[in-house]
Amino acid sequence: MLISLVLDFHCADVGVREGFHRSDSEVEGLYARRSAVSGVREFVVLNTCNRIELYGWLEATPRTLRAPHLQLALRYFGDAEDARRFVDAATAHTGRAVVEHLFRVTAGLESQILGDIHIQGQIRRAYRMATESRMIGPHLHRLFDTALQTGKSVKRETDLMAGRSSVGSEAAQLADRRLGGVRGRRCLVVGCGKIGSHAAQSLLKLGAEVRLLNRSPGRAEALACTAGGSIGDWSRLHAEVAAADAVIVATGARTPVIQLEHLLAERTGADGPLLIVDVAMPRNVEPGIAGFPDVTLID
Repeated sequence: MLISLVLDFHCADVGVREGFHRSDSEVEGLYARRSAVSGVREFVVLNTCNRIELYGWLEATPRTLRAPHLQLALRYFGDAEDARRFVDAATAHTGRAVVEHLFRVTAGLESQILGDIHIQGQIRRAYRMATESRMIGPHLHRLFDTALQTGKSVKRETDLMAGRSSVGSEAAQLADRRLGGVRGRRCLVVGCGKIGSHAAQSLLKLGAEVRLLNRSPGRAEALACTAGGSIGDWSRLHAEVAAADAVIVATGARTPVIQLEHLLAERTGADGPLLIVDVAMPRNVEPGIAGFPDVTLID
């Protein structure tokens, strides 16, 4: 029996989703534990900034297996209370509905940014991790392989992904709209992975003065060489934030890197309005910063 649980932006806000999110290393750890949970024979976790989805194949039918979706959640969490909370918050699919949903996700139709160009790579990474951990058998292999082939067809045969839409580029466009244009404005990108790179490239095209910050400076240096912009010092993160007009934050940190106490110490009454767009999962900016005078926080 093919089943899935879907927790995405359609059914849960970021505060709910981040409580259930696991990093790639944590997912690899739970794969390694190989917990024996009531008939879950094949198992894939799909984690992105907008979704947490669990896919499973169970050697049982609804008549012989009690609460199959709860068993799937238990395979992810191990803890019964967390599993129940996840099932209550998520959308459950069985059989054909699982297939239809994953095909829509792979095609970019279920992304918060319609046609998000990153989604196929994220699904491919989740599929590869599960395969390397020997979590996938013939049923989920066929499902994910066919979904990815379908996604390629959508990309090749339609214009859905032709606009190069991504969370990073949309964050830059959002900053441009909210500031009445970013040309000549001081814009800081914190985190220079794929999402941060798209944000930086879009800001530069819009004429912004872009500063790049990454905990490992080599990635910021590489982006500056290929796209442009100047490189900031991670040790001066909050000072860099305070000096900017707009900040886009997209690191892989598990806890907020921009903190109210430290930002308060750097901003003065002379500083102008500041826009912060946090596109990370879990969030990288302390929510309390939204109450700071002249600061707008969007996650």
